Amino acid sequence: MPMKDLKRILMCAVCTIVVTIHGSTVLKAQNNFAADTIRWNCSRMHNLNNGDNFIFNCVVKSYGLEKIEWIQKSGAQVFTFSITGVDGEWQDVTLPGRLALQISYEGNPGEMVFETDNAGKTTITYTLSGNDPLGIGYTFFVDNMAE
Repeated sequence: MPMKDLKRILMCAVCTIVVTIHGSTVLKAQNNFAADTIRWNCSRMHNLNNGDNFIFNCVVKSYGLEKIEWIQKSGAQVFTFSITGVDGEWQDVTLPGRLALQISYEGNPGEMVFETDNAGKTTITYTLSGNDPLGIGYTFFVDNMAE
């Protein structure tokens, strides 16, 4: 079995049992969420509405407290969210912490929560109200962060 196929099988197994592995961080010594632009590189997602886990490569890019971009398809598709409120403060995103942002996309309110636990696992949970009665909800599993 080629190594490439083995990697895919192992990645699917990891997704199925919802294990988050936090990868390397390529940031300066201290990165303040409110002041810095940060790329949160993700390769897996969890659908909060139906419980599905799947491989999904994307970037969530935070521009301080100005805006958030959800970048898909290597930049061919970009969704921009305005930040309408903040709950919390995260002085150094390389350390455990949590920040909840109230967001808006095309007039629909929502929330994006960035969090790193004590084990170093980083997730972004995104919910948005809209025309769908269930709304939209995903958790992104962050592999690494970069400037």
